[in-house]
Amino acid sequence: MSRADDLRNRMALADRKVVSRATMQALSAIQFYPPHVQVLALGVLFMAMARHHGVRTHDALLITDNVAGNPPAPEFRAVNGYMKGYIR
Repeated sequence: MSRADDLRNRMALADRKVVSRATMQALSAIQFYPPHVQVLALGVLFMAMARHHGVRTHDALLITDNVAGNPPAPEFRAVNGYMKGYIR
């Protein structure tokens, strides 16, 4: 199994509470920037991180969508609530 395959498997099985906490920390770090900078900054970070670890961005987005859920998994409802209340 390649390093990227292992990482994709670990992403799919990640502890949602840990991922939610990390997401909240990232949101906190960018919340005072304008919306266009917030979106671009997280997009650049996402692409750079995926490429750094050898994971295709498309694969990472699909896994993220599955982990976060639609509607959001309970662990991520707080993220959405925080965004509604604090991210402008």
